[in-house]
Amino acid sequence: MSLLFDPSESMYARLAASASDGDALGFKAKVRMRTWEKVFFATCSGWIGLGPRGMQTGDIVAVLYGGRTPVVLRKDTNHYRVLGPCYIHQMMDGEAVEMCDSGKLAEEEFELR
Repeated sequence: MSLLFDPSESMYARLAASASDGDALGFKAKVRMRTWEKVFFATCSGWIGLGPRGMQTGDIVAVLYGGRTPVVLRKDTNHYRVLGPCYIHQMMDGEAVEMCDSGKLAEEEFELR
């Protein structure tokens, strides 16, 4: 696999070199706003994403029917607590329902509180 850029170079520096100062600052503010208090995670199945700070090994990432974004759930005795929404690369536009329909993902029931 070949890299398209030097990973030691700042993302903001690359953006600034290719955009006006106003565009680069706007992009930086949007990235900061969307990722504030988020942590990078990877699931046992190989999915990667950004989730709420405080996620722990054993938490569950689920796409709830009717929901717009995946959420992180934590088992708490006989029910689950919602820790918050998360971003999962390639699972934000209905792909999870399609994968469930094709048998690539399993459907489960969770009692939430």
